[in-house]
Order: sequence, then structure tokens, then C-alpha cells
Amino acid sequence: TVDALSPAGGQVAAAKLDAQGSEFAALRGMERVLVENEGIHLFTEFWPEALRKCGSEPSEMLRFLTGLGFRVYEIQESRRRLESLGSDDMADLASSVREHNLLLVRNPEASPLFA
Repeated sequence: TVDALSPAGGQVAAAKLDAQGSEFAALRGMERVLVENEGIHLFTEFWPEALRKCGSEPSEMLRFLTGLGFRVYEIQESRRRLESLGSDDMADLASSVREHNLLLVRNPEASPLFA
């Protein structure tokens, strides 16, 4: 796991996950790193169908992340923008059949990506 590989108190600025449906398992394996690094930027693929095939519930993954204080943004590459997702948007996202690219941050006001 990332938690096992990363020393306690180590600084992690960003992480990218593309595990073809195993993202939630990977996130659970890096929970300490996520908690310890308030300013971390997390980029992840979110593909509900693949998550389910790997034994995860997409809405549970989103609840896990928001429970850690992350705000969820969908990366809209064709429009070159980030769209902030609220509860209703995340429910739609969790039931979607297509892949989505997400950015998760706790304090967008302090992020250079939002400057």
C-alpha cells in the first residue's frame, strides 16, 4: 500500500490513480497519507462499472473521499475546465456508465490550480 511505502509525516503534494476499477482499494491503502497531507491534490479515474466489477460501490468511494474533507471536481478536458460537483451531481456520477476524470482537493482557495 502507499501507506506502507510512505514514511509517516512524509509530504505528498499529488497522487494519480488509474487502476481500472481498483481505485477505491488503492485509496483505502493510502488513507493515512491522505489524512496527513491536507494540501494533497488527488487525480483519479472514476469508472463506476469497473469499480463494481472489482467489488466496490462507486457512491461509497465518493462518500469516503468527501468524508476526508475532499471537494470533488470533474475534469472536463474538452471544455478545459473543472466542474465542482455537489451531492446531486455525485449521485449522477456514481450511476454513470462512462469513465470520468476527477480532481479532489480540500482547500481549492489555497491550490495553485485554482489561482
